[in-house]
Amino acid sequence: MRKSVSYLGAFFFLFQGCLQTTTDRRAQMRTWPVTYTEESLDETIVINLDRDKKKMRAMQDQLDGLALPFTRFSAIYGMSFNYERTSTALQILDADKGYSYQCDPKLPFKPLSPGEVGNKLSHYEVSKMVIKSGHKVALVLEDDSELPPDFKNRLDDTLKHLPKNWDLIYLYCNANYHWGCPKDRTPKTRDQRYSFLSASCTAGNVAYLINAESARKINEKVMPLRNMPTDILIGEYFFTDPKFQAYCINPELVKTSTDPEKSGIDQMGRRDKNQASGCVAP
Repeated sequence: MRKSVSYLGAFFFLFQGCLQTTTDRRAQMRTWPVTYTEESLDETIVINLDRDKKKMRAMQDQLDGLALPFTRFSAIYGMSFNYERTSTALQILDADKGYSYQCDPKLPFKPLSPGEVGNKLSHYEVSKMVIKSGHKVALVLEDDSELPPDFKNRLDDTLKHLPKNWDLIYLYCNANYHWGCPKDRTPKTRDQRYSFLSASCTAGNVAYLINAESARKINEKVMPLRNMPTDILIGEYFFTDPKFQAYCINPELVKTSTDPEKSGIDQMGRRDKNQASGCVAP
């Protein structure tokens, strides 16, 4: 379910806010040591499309080998929704579940593909599971996550060193590939355990830790779905909530396949490169 993000296209949209946020966080890093708290893992959730049985077997082999029990979430198939990608009109995707979509011409992103719609809705539904369960810590994995042999040990160590008042802890980080992140200048905690994230330097949703309270915050912004990748949607929180705390574990713990043949989003059609980038009024 790997997603690509055009940070160049988002630059002007994010620049002002992320510059201030990054500056503030660097200042915070220099003056405040991070206070850690310890929690236990409540649940591991794997997002997997019903048709991707091979990927699920590979994930199960990895998790069974680590003696890490998990719950499989049947991912939402974006191709099942009938919608006009470029329309600025509010479109109801599923009235019963409250799903809606609207292409926002103010955003510098192309309209969402069916794969991206399904991916967003899948993470949305998983976060609702976390809220309902009241989890203090849940691990969410997409089914193309690649876990190292020492994953369990490093995860346990992370759970013993969770930043106080954390909202999201990413185990896979775009900063390592400089996607929207300044090369070799991503601010880190004093002990180098975590990288700070900002509106421009976000992390991929391949693997992350989330809690019920942060899930509530994120869910308030999800609907209607807009032409904004999931990663950027979460990064937008840095504009509206200066207390929103997102980190990426350093060094990165989880990797993912970049092969489009293994991506559920790509197989359902990522953004059409020939499609107009703007939204169109009905």
